[in-house]
Amino acid sequence: MVTKKNGTFWLSGLLAALLTIVAVLAYDYVSARNRQADQDAAQSAEHDPLSFSWPFGWTPIPERRVANAHSEMASAVFMVGGKKVATIVVLIDRFTKHRTLDDEVAQRIKAEIRVTRKQGENVDLSPPVQDTWPGRPALRYDDSFVYSGTNQRIRQRTIFAMGSENITCSVWYAANEDDFDRYLPDVERVKSQVTCP
Repeated sequence: MVTKKNGTFWLSGLLAALLTIVAVLAYDYVSARNRQADQDAAQSAEHDPLSFSWPFGWTPIPERRVANAHSEMASAVFMVGGKKVATIVVLIDRFTKHRTLDDEVAQRIKAEIRVTRKQGENVDLSPPVQDTWPGRPALRYDDSFVYSGTNQRIRQRTIFAMGSENITCSVWYAANEDDFDRYLPDVERVKSQVTCP
């Protein structure tokens, strides 16, 4: 014989069992969705070299911009007290003719000297040195100049790698001289996530 008290106990036990089953199913569903999202992100990164996560504290510029018909870039800034103290730009260039890594870096250095001189600034350049990029040889050079707008010395680091089919990948980093070394590990974190196609 089932009394009201026993029936209530039995119903509450059934309800607890049902809630446990629903919780397990929901957990399995969410876990499967998270695994799928991780797989989708990994596949997206394989096909889209600009799909990566910025290090903590960096504010991405929201839109990915096409620099010209053959280039695409992603960039972020680091702000301290409302002032920009550092910038990272990742650039993927696609060219119609083949260039060597040495030629590409030499052209970029000449262009940088030309632009800074046109602005009335002198640039100090280090000679290019070997660097690494995941799966690719790379060249790196540093430069510095006094920015006429603030009379502050800016240091830059540029790293280039050649991809397949006339693709050039580069990371451009600029910071105030006092902050330059502080954010270099973040530059390496970004570079390590970008697969040069």
